[in-house]
Amino acid sequence: GDEAAATPANTGPHRAGRLWFLVTNALPAQHIAISSHASLSEQHMAPTVVVVGTGLAGLSAAYEASAALQAKLPEARVVVFEKNKFLGGNSTKASSGINAVNPAAEDTEAIYAEDIRKSGGGLSKEDLVAQLVTRSQDGIAFLEGLGLNLSTVARLGGHSKPRTCSNPAGPNVGIYLVKALAARVQAAPNVELRLNTKVVSVSKAQDGRLSVTHTATAPAAGGSEATATAATPTAAPTGHEQQLVAAALVLATGGFAASKQMLRAYSPAAAELPSSNGDWALGEGIQLGAGLGAALLHMGLVQVHPTGFVDPADPAAGTKWLAPEKLRGCGAILLNSSGRRFVDELATRDEVTAALMTQHDRLAWLLLGAAGSTMFGDGTLHFYGSKGLVQKVRGARFPAGAGVACHRHCQESLSMYVLLQTDPSLAYMPNACKVSLDRCGLHVTAAPR
Repeated sequence: GDEAAATPANTGPHRAGRLWFLVTNALPAQHIAISSHASLSEQHMAPTVVVVGTGLAGLSAAYEASAALQAKLPEARVVVFEKNKFLGGNSTKASSGINAVNPAAEDTEAIYAEDIRKSGGGLSKEDLVAQLVTRSQDGIAFLEGLGLNLSTVARLGGHSKPRTCSNPAGPNVGIYLVKALAARVQAAPNVELRLNTKVVSVSKAQDGRLSVTHTATAPAAGGSEATATAATPTAAPTGHEQQLVAAALVLATGGFAASKQMLRAYSPAAAELPSSNGDWALGEGIQLGAGLGAALLHMGLVQVHPTGFVDPADPAAGTKWLAPEKLRGCGAILLNSSGRRFVDELATRDEVTAALMTQHDRLAWLLLGAAGSTMFGDGTLHFYGSKGLVQKVRGARFPAGAGVACHRHCQESLSMYVLLQTDPSLAYMPNACKVSLDRCGLHVTAAPR
């Protein structure tokens, strides 16, 4: 996914790491039983698997649990808790794609694994690297099995091969995937969705199962995500706590980019930066897991995404739309306020961010040409335009307000870019482009010269 907090008003969002782990009793599924210590009503209830969170991780977990239980333990049920009034969480904001080994580009598992290690800076866990790489094609096959088309493949930052898959048409890839999985989960007969419902605590029961305490939340303010993946909520009155005994628990609750308290505790440098995360990303699931004895790892490694759209109507806004990495993967280049190119746009995010932080006012212009616009998705760019985040122009020029030197250096940078694109030994990116321009938000497509 993409999609976090940005450096001061002119740079991109940061992303606090996601969480997805399983807490369960020691009994295999076929041995799950209702304890004699349970209440009379609970003794008549089927064993329950609880999933907290409805991003792509939570929806995938619920869907897979549902299918497995229908086959092996049909009396069991899956209960999914979501504190918002809509499904999808920050997954609906993902705009670039999902990575998988791409043999068509002479990619291999070994090459992909090495890219991950380089990006991880020596901190990667080898068992998780192996899991990600060896199962990556299975992940694409799983999604294609839901009828999804992920045939657009681009090379994004930190990758030595094009392997980031996305849909060639329709909404951004996050909403595209969430809608498909949400439809399957909502249709499953053994799944109960409880929206507007927050899990406030989890404790271990005497019989080894888990007692999940939950309460209804006031309906969240609506947004574009809400209408895309709405479902009928099942919740108790607001403020009234209820308990549910679970045989197994999956926490798929996302990160903490919207929690100033947690950011200040774990990553103070990121605490005052804007974020592209929703205001619901408060890290409660991490705290629930820690309370159950889960170890927390690398909490201080909060990722800063190098590019976030600057809304001209509110340039200092604390929440920003992500200017997705796929823009650069489709051929966009970055120019500073003098019109000069200053970084390899397909370097790792930390390298691009570090380079951008050294620029005047931490500002960059993003140029994307006509061919790259088509590859990225004209529909998505039109959506950004409707929000006032991008602007399409004719001619290789900066919008009003850019200086004369900026125009001249821009032309020099573009000439050098064309040279780089015609020399495979020097090329940074896969596409030559007819130029376009963007001030972290002003998208400009130039007519061919």
